Amino acid sequence: MIRRISALLCAVILALLTGMQPIIAQDAPVYRALLIACDDFVSYPDTFPSSHNNLTMMRDMFSRDTRSFVVHWQDGITQNVSAVESAVGASFKGARDGDVSYIYLSTHGIVTEEDEPAFGLVLSDGFEEEVLYADKLKEMLDEVSGTKVIIADACYSGNLLETFAEPEYIVFASSRDDEKSWYWNAEQGRASDNSASSLESLETNASGTAMHTTLGESYYTQALTTGAGRFGEFSSDKDADGSITLAELSEYMKTAHAASEAQMYVGADAAEDFVFTRYDQFDADGVSSAEKTLLTDFVFDDMNLSAQKRSCVFSFAANESVRVGYQYVIFDKDKNQWDWETAVMWMDSELKGGANAIVPRRRIFRTVTLNGIDKEDDGIIMMSVVAFDEYGHPTICASRILKVNL
Repeated sequence: MIRRISALLCAVILALLTGMQPIIAQDAPVYRALLIACDDFVSYPDTFPSSHNNLTMMRDMFSRDTRSFVVHWQDGITQNVSAVESAVGASFKGARDGDVSYIYLSTHGIVTEEDEPAFGLVLSDGFEEEVLYADKLKEMLDEVSGTKVIIADACYSGNLLETFAEPEYIVFASSRDDEKSWYWNAEQGRASDNSASSLESLETNASGTAMHTTLGESYYTQALTTGAGRFGEFSSDKDADGSITLAELSEYMKTAHAASEAQMYVGADAAEDFVFTRYDQFDADGVSSAEKTLLTDFVFDDMNLSAQKRSCVFSFAANESVRVGYQYVIFDKDKNQWDWETAVMWMDSELKGGANAIVPRRRIFRTVTLNGIDKEDDGIIMMSVVAFDEYGHPTICASRILKVNL
């Protein structure tokens, strides 16, 4: 200790003698994350395993971050507001100005109509249930110093932007304040909301064999983590410098996430060049991690359909030999949500082998004609490209919005 102090005094004296300002090292920021997922509910539809898988994807993303995140998580055990309060206190203990604290919540979102509308997140372990309202969450996080990043994958989560519109907050919401957020679950084989969605035809694989029943995730978290390296490709890092900024992530999500309209608020203490996540551009073998992705580099040429043009033209890179499927879902204007009951799914069959064909490792060009739509379907359609691994497990690799005017 004496030797360290002497060295510091010598540095200051030398700086004064030479006319320079002494440079005193500052502690580096500490990055922390708290991940909360609820799948089993008392009064709402169960979502298992979607929130569980969402949490796993987010945990993996933070674990890859080169800034050495301290990650805490509560998977399916957060049943009341007190549990969240305790978790916030423990996870962000010691946070100082300059530190960055992330909190991720995957659950049902609700808007109550009592007295005046209020947005809340449903907490439940399947036995006990309570609603965490936005103002209470803010009360907890206001006690945490530094920058706070909230990521909410829940229906109506856009309501959080107004509550947290302060300089030290950054907010990611999976949907608008009046819009549902969606997940898919292969076990259910039918749509729900997160309010939830399912890829109905994913109940069986290309061979007709029953698939593993614990498949599912949300469209929003899937898109977010895929862009941040879930499959080894960091698609949202536009300049490929190893840092994914808020500006890059916002631009990426506009096209990568189609099921709802993702929202983002950036407080004055941050900026569009704030780094959401940072990664090592090469793995341990020195091989670019982008080479490990199943399907990448999607290009959709024309997203407008009409009576004269019912085809969607697109291309993508298949980095491995893989089975590929396509799905479209029509937006029901009357119900103001996607009509999952009439979703259409089919396998890529342009190659030898028909519906069981394996797309080879190369760039693939496709023209998909949607013959099943008519004048009543004017509006928007969500088109998704799905890859199936060797076990028939699906991954939604890209989704885009098609505008329909028949």
